[in-house]
Amino acid sequence: MKSGGMLKTVLILAVLCSSALAENPSGGIDTHIHLYEPAGLDWLKPDNTRLNQPHHAERFKAVSAGTPITWAVAVEAGTSLEHNEWMLEHAADKPVVAAVIGNLDLADPETGDILERFAQNPKFRGLRNRARGKVDFSDETVRKNIRWLEGRKMVLETGLDLHTRTDIVSIAQRYPDLTIIINHMAGGRLDTEKQPQGWWGPLVEELGECPNVYCKLSMFDAVFQHNYSPDRLDALFNPIMDAFGPDRLLFGSNWPISPDYEGMYNLFAQQLSSNTALMTRILVENPQKAYRLDLAGE
Repeated sequence: MKSGGMLKTVLILAVLCSSALAENPSGGIDTHIHLYEPAGLDWLKPDNTRLNQPHHAERFKAVSAGTPITWAVAVEAGTSLEHNEWMLEHAADKPVVAAVIGNLDLADPETGDILERFAQNPKFRGLRNRARGKVDFSDETVRKNIRWLEGRKMVLETGLDLHTRTDIVSIAQRYPDLTIIINHMAGGRLDTEKQPQGWWGPLVEELGECPNVYCKLSMFDAVFQHNYSPDRLDALFNPIMDAFGPDRLLFGSNWPISPDYEGMYNLFAQQLSSNTALMTRILVENPQKAYRLDLAGE
């Protein structure tokens, strides 16, 4: 373990030791939900009746009612301009939606103009890098759009996979004022021996050394390679918490793709031993800082 990682572990333990463990924090922010109309989403399978229906802000508010979650960040699940526009319009008058993350092609020359237009919406907070295939981060259009995000204090959200894992560290270093948020347990997956992929741990450590990178504790139910067992999460949680420390972790449910909302939240709380101080950082303070949210008047 690097000395920096050891220091972060000590900080987490200090938070744990100073906390009252009995109660959940209030005013939590779920940083990864999806709101959509099913029309135009090409990843939806016709026979999946649970997902193949409208999922609106009112529905999210209902399913999260049994948890301390008050607000959410809606992350665009589609790639079409029309669906991005729909989500911004839908979120405009929904207090439960604190922020919106779009999903546009960084390499498209028209993306810059769209970003300027979207930025007029006060809930718009950045882009998700979810292109099909590898993004060429040396492309000048891609770099221009990243510089725009950095200059506007917007975020770039991304996953870690075969297409992105060799680029994200260099992007974080090249654009130090850009907030980068790594989704879904930093792409970690467990094999049958309960171990993550060989490349995963060293890359998580390296990303943890980049002060502008956050990581989402999210999509727990998809990391087990079809062998769902909550007690296996330590193999992913512990390296992530050690690498990023208490100040750059976020919670995300991935609802409705991950359907058991209360179950996902309770699993998160269980992993943190329901530690109030640490949970307050992850659920309240960290997302407000990462997404530059001012929810005092909400």
